Amino acid sequence: MRRSYIHAFAAVVSMTAPITVAHAQTKAESKTPNALLAVAQFAGPDSNLGSYISQTLVSDLAHFGQFTLAQPADTVAALGAIHANPADGLTGYQVRQVCKILNASELVTGSYFQINGAVDISVQVLDGTTGKLLPGGGATISGRMSNLLEVTRSLASKIVTTIVTAPPPALVVRHDSPAPINIPIAAHFVLPTAVAHVLSDIPTTPISDTGPFSGLVVIACGLSAHRAMGARVLDADGNVLYPTANHMPSYDFVDDQGTMTYEHHLLESPRAGDHPLVVNAQRVAGFDYIVDNATAARIRAANAQDHFLWDWHVTALVDKDK
Repeated sequence: MRRSYIHAFAAVVSMTAPITVAHAQTKAESKTPNALLAVAQFAGPDSNLGSYISQTLVSDLAHFGQFTLAQPADTVAALGAIHANPADGLTGYQVRQVCKILNASELVTGSYFQINGAVDISVQVLDGTTGKLLPGGGATISGRMSNLLEVTRSLASKIVTTIVTAPPPALVVRHDSPAPINIPIAAHFVLPTAVAHVLSDIPTTPISDTGPFSGLVVIACGLSAHRAMGARVLDADGNVLYPTANHMPSYDFVDDQGTMTYEHHLLESPRAGDHPLVVNAQRVAGFDYIVDNATAARIRAANAQDHFLWDWHVTALVDKDK
């Protein structure tokens, strides 16, 4: 990650909010006035902070006067009614169901990562009709916790700009379909054929290879992974594998390089070294890369032997930017 990436988002926080607001207001006529917008609780280690961020964002969005905002408690209730947790990631079906319950046109979801007095906030604006991300509807903004209100205001500005400038959604033909099977987070399941095909093109480390390992490579191709400065690796039960609390990189390190690098090919992963442990991600939720518990046990054992996670030698293989 280049430092200019952080500086660019810092500029968003400190300088561009008024410009973006004005731009959004000039485009407001392109969106139906008083469309209902819902904001889900932001996922993160501290649920109270996640709730504070989402409620502050609701207040900031209300100042624009372009939307009717759903009450945060109503959004929580709607998610609970369909047994959906934003921290686990929402399917398009779940997004459509929540928006149908609330009669909302868009649903805002997000997550945050806090380290050494700084905060990364990632946000997604999802179309209530299609359940998909709006064009330009994903963003990450960084700032200091002491300036959290300014960060959320800039985030609100970005959201308003995204919604009022988005092209009208294409006609969607809906078909009645049963609710998805509720699979517990700890369950092991077979990847869909299309995803499995993508992942099989990149060889993982065979079980017979016991190292030593120079780093960790997590394959997330085909999983709609998004870049973030504070990405993590979790097991299927939600336990953090990387970065752990007792081996956190410094803020300057994260500021300059992020918690992991993002590459498109296995040979383009210098941060993970010459002989990394290569594993598949089971799924991606926000900026969390989740591996199954068997893979997690292997990562823990390899790191206990070679300590590559303590040196932050981690790379994610993702799809090429579109």
